[in-house]
Amino acid sequence: MTSLYERMGAEAGLERAVEIFYQAVLADPLLAHFFDGIDMERQRYHQRLFLRYATGGDDRYQGQGLGAVHRRLVEEMGLNNVHFNAVLSHLESTLLQHGLNDEDVQGVLARIEALRPEVLGFDYS
Repeated sequence: MTSLYERMGAEAGLERAVEIFYQAVLADPLLAHFFDGIDMERQRYHQRLFLRYATGGDDRYQGQGLGAVHRRLVEEMGLNNVHFNAVLSHLESTLLQHGLNDEDVQGVLARIEALRPEVLGFDYS
């Protein structure tokens, strides 16, 4: 049985998915300001690492700790559940647009949903 990562087209597929995802996120006025001044090439790289993990292409996430990476966004910019939900919505649309079936998409979203407390620092405001 092939992994979702492989069914997505491995690295080339992740690259396309990340491009689609960030087009939507950066066009969203609720989310775009979180990326002001961010090196988007580096951001896309880290998102590919994360999606490689979330789609089963890697057994563990190879990037920095999600809590530490998002702490400033939570504390200084007010990142919260509303924003997390919007990101999940854009990711869901991206994965469906990429041709994944609903069961696979829901599996990825569930894996990411489990990380919500780490990303938001247990702040469910």
